[in-house]
Amino acid sequence: MLSKLHCATALILLAPAVCSAKDEIPNYITHGPILGRLSSDGVGVWGRTARAGSFAVRYGLSPDRLNFTSNPVKTALDRDNTGWVHLQGLKPDTKYHYELVLADGVGRTARNGSFRTLPSSKNLKDEKLNPKGLFNFSFEFACGNNQNPRHSRGPALPTFRTMLREISDDINFAILNGDWLYEVRRDYSPEQWRNQVNVPKGQFPNVVKVAPTITGVWENYKFFLDQGAPLAAWHRKVPSFFTYDDHECLNDIWGAGSPGLRDRRAVFRDIGVRAWYDYLAWSNPVEFKSPIHFSTGQMRKGSSVLT
Repeated sequence: MLSKLHCATALILLAPAVCSAKDEIPNYITHGPILGRLSSDGVGVWGRTARAGSFAVRYGLSPDRLNFTSNPVKTALDRDNTGWVHLQGLKPDTKYHYELVLADGVGRTARNGSFRTLPSSKNLKDEKLNPKGLFNFSFEFACGNNQNPRHSRGPALPTFRTMLREISDDINFAILNGDWLYEVRRDYSPEQWRNQVNVPKGQFPNVVKVAPTITGVWENYKFFLDQGAPLAAWHRKVPSFFTYDDHECLNDIWGAGSPGLRDRRAVFRDIGVRAWYDYLAWSNPVEFKSPIHFSTGQMRKGSSVLT
């Protein structure tokens, strides 16, 4: 009888060993939402997951009735596990509530917010009074989100707290005219990033192999969202469009568009801009959709051809 009891105990103790590491640490949403790409019938919703995976957006006309769910969007390592959903077919000039959810998950995430679509010229046309379908709108415009304590009020960001309280319900969108971030944690190494995103050793995506300093720029964005609570809250509620300035790349960078300029700082531009697209610039409608390319090459003595 005693030996049978010992056997049963051993089976119980060994049972947890069959659980995989993935089961012990489920994927989850680390950052977001950020609203952008606003129009009269659509909006973009950005998010980031802890590991490569997918997420979707539940939305509706009431916070208690999110009756619609978007198609899932994938997040990939070469984009630092970021992605965005484009909600389309929405009603003009209508307030919606929404929440980010893991595509394969259940329950609430508290990654939620609200937005209002723009009015539609088509719906406002009147042959006599308004033949062009014109409408009034308002927006907030600013430059600079410095959170570094030596040169600002730090991550408290009182301006964003004030704008959330005073104007967020009165404007249609915001324009951030550059310097969304200022350089911090730019020394975050590919190896540190690999541990953060749980990637096996040596299995870096190509962009990290060719442009390893991009992991520091990615970390800079995450750090500003983590410590800047008023900034993160603003982006959950107010759709924004973005330009980039020097700090998205490096402070007072110059000459990045000058052919033949030999300057280490200038050639960092494309690395900074690539990270900017991953975190913010997805919001901007673009005329040309060609991506930024990173690769390696060789120059031979006496040749003017890069291969």
